[in-house]
Amino acid sequence: MSQPTTLPDGPWESLFRSALTLIDEIRQHGGLADPFFTFGGGTVLMLRYGHRLSKDIDIFVPDPQSLGYVSPRLSDVAEELCRAQYVEAAGYVKLQLEQGEIDFVAAPNLLPAEHAFELWELFGQSVRVETAAEIVAKKMYHRGDKATARDLFDLALVIEREPAAMSMAQPFFYRHMDKFSAHLHTPSASFVRQFNDIATLEYQPTFEHAVKATLQYFNGMKTELSKSAGTALQFANENGYNVEATDVEKGNYVGRLLHTTSHHIVQHLGHDSVALHELHRLPGPLQDAVDESNVHLRYRHGTASLLTKGRSPGHER
Repeated sequence: MSQPTTLPDGPWESLFRSALTLIDEIRQHGGLADPFFTFGGGTVLMLRYGHRLSKDIDIFVPDPQSLGYVSPRLSDVAEELCRAQYVEAAGYVKLQLEQGEIDFVAAPNLLPAEHAFELWELFGQSVRVETAAEIVAKKMYHRGDKATARDLFDLALVIEREPAAMSMAQPFFYRHMDKFSAHLHTPSASFVRQFNDIATLEYQPTFEHAVKATLQYFNGMKTELSKSAGTALQFANENGYNVEATDVEKGNYVGRLLHTTSHHIVQHLGHDSVALHELHRLPGPLQDAVDESNVHLRYRHGTASLLTKGRSPGHER
């Protein structure tokens, strides 16, 4: 979806101009002629779909060092903008202005650039504006375990309006999908109230509708994951391999990658043993690594990192 012909008026405009002023701080003091940043969050979804009122500005930068240039603790310009009303923690700075909030978050794009953002012309500047796919991917990946009512509202919108976007964002949902699902099955009264208090525009789902749409989508993902695991297991059985349980908390696995299915990869651990890995837990498109080299995967807290190639195969404990 390209930039809409007209954009709505609202507090987001003055807040975004203030955000651009802070980008100038990164440009001037960070030695970057064109600092990389993207504009995302619920306000961008409002600009794209007119689904609900939103005014706060979410700016994402890839380098945490950039946050120092927009922190009121270090920047006089930032301090003057928010009158020292701000919250700062590892990975983000939240400036609280009279019109609303501006969040600067250190978080690189999750999707490839061609799917993560589009170039829009905003207030005379070319701005990288996040796609719906990138926005919901970030929402689910970074805070799906503590999602807000607005996150549910936004997710239901994209599920219904942008199925292609959902397919691109899907790998980043698995991390917190079970916790989010559990929250939707037993929502608190305050969560329901917050949803019903959302200032809706051209999208007006009931709470029950949004929950149903989201859980149905999650259930479809779980079904696909189960089918993929079955296909991977069938490959292992047909080739005489024993499947070891995969320890996604602190397991180490070394061996050649033998076979991929839609959501899994089969790794040879030596002799007649293999491990089945879920692709969404692995770094990058490891399908390309199916070759003669041994690959070392190390899990920590549900996510694997690629360490080295060429070691002896096996499951290190």
